[in-house]
Amino acid sequence: MLKRQMRAAAQRHEGGLAHGLWLVRLRQGFSVAQFQSADSIALRSVARAELDRLFGQVAA
Repeated sequence: MLKRQMRAAAQRHEGGLAHGLWLVRLRQGFSVAQFQSADSIALRSVARAELDRLFGQVAA
């Protein structure tokens, strides 16, 4: 699920990103207590927001 989220975020921000290969590395894990399923809607929205924030910083 996270790989799909990363690819989608890269596509949303591709106009501002330099061409080439990108490596996305998670610095922090997601709490299993908070996100019990790796495919939960809550985890998807948190991951999407974080990836958009990160790709937005790089694209700026």
